[in-house]
Amino acid sequence: MKNMLFAAVAMCCLGQPFAGETKPAVQRKDHQKAAAPADTLKLLTAELAKSPGDRQLREKIVTLAAGMKPMPAIPTAAKRPFYKAATFFKEAKDTSAYMLAIKSYEEALLIAPWWPEAYYNLGQAREAAGLYADAAESIKLYLLTRPGEEEAGEAEKKLYALEAKMELAQQNAKKKAAEAAVEAEASVKKPFAGDWCQATEAAPNDCYYDEYRRMRITGNESSGYSISFACKQAGCIQPGYVDSVSVSGQTISFRVGERYNLPMYGEDGGVTNVHNKVSLKLSTDENRLAGSQEAYHIGDNEWLRRGGELWARVK
Repeated sequence: MKNMLFAAVAMCCLGQPFAGETKPAVQRKDHQKAAAPADTLKLLTAELAKSPGDRQLREKIVTLAAGMKPMPAIPTAAKRPFYKAATFFKEAKDTSAYMLAIKSYEEALLIAPWWPEAYYNLGQAREAAGLYADAAESIKLYLLTRPGEEEAGEAEKKLYALEAKMELAQQNAKKKAAEAAVEAEASVKKPFAGDWCQATEAAPNDCYYDEYRRMRITGNESSGYSISFACKQAGCIQPGYVDSVSVSGQTISFRVGERYNLPMYGEDGGVTNVHNKVSLKLSTDENRLAGSQEAYHIGDNEWLRRGGELWARVK
């Protein structure tokens, strides 16, 4: 009986510390180690395939791969589009062929986005296609791959040359835009535009030898016309305003405001404002403007016809 009791006590207390004893701490292993660079590179490359235009992600991949020793191998799947691109580039005779090379290099760089030669060659293809800004981006990514000193120096020269080509392209674009604007302006109908001089019935196509003033019409049918006058004779009265310019078919009408020293029209002393309505029709050959002018008679408070108007285009 004593032996059985001893055995029970022993089994109950087996593996348990006696009073006053301290049980050694269990050493736990941390299984959550940092992912290996190769695994991270694989994950990032998969993300890039979903977002090919993510520049920051691509730079992250290039920087990671450049720091790996040795540099990651180029997958076989990336070599096919790479060598196809090289052939497209070599045989290219126009922009469409260069675009084929660009597309193939971009395909290779989705599979192996750390490939230095692919970035450099992509930059050359983009440059040949006239895509200078895109070419510069490719060369910058190539430099991130940490090429040798000599190769990096050549790449930097290429980058500076591309920057110069971008500036030249911008200047040419501005020049072409300006030329296009001039052509567009020239294509807009503006039959009334030009300088006009006062003429006579005897010589309707020539300037009157003692002409009072000249008229300049600017603008076109799309934007509308504006009119100004320039004095040609001493004592000429410069209009106070010219407004209400309108065109209807071959006729241009406008209003002129002038200030005259009295006496005039039976008025006595001082200065008076005269408002003139002018309506001129363009001749078939567009070299003459003929019509009439009416003046607001201050004293009689009415519009009075002042006679004919005849203008010849200044040649």
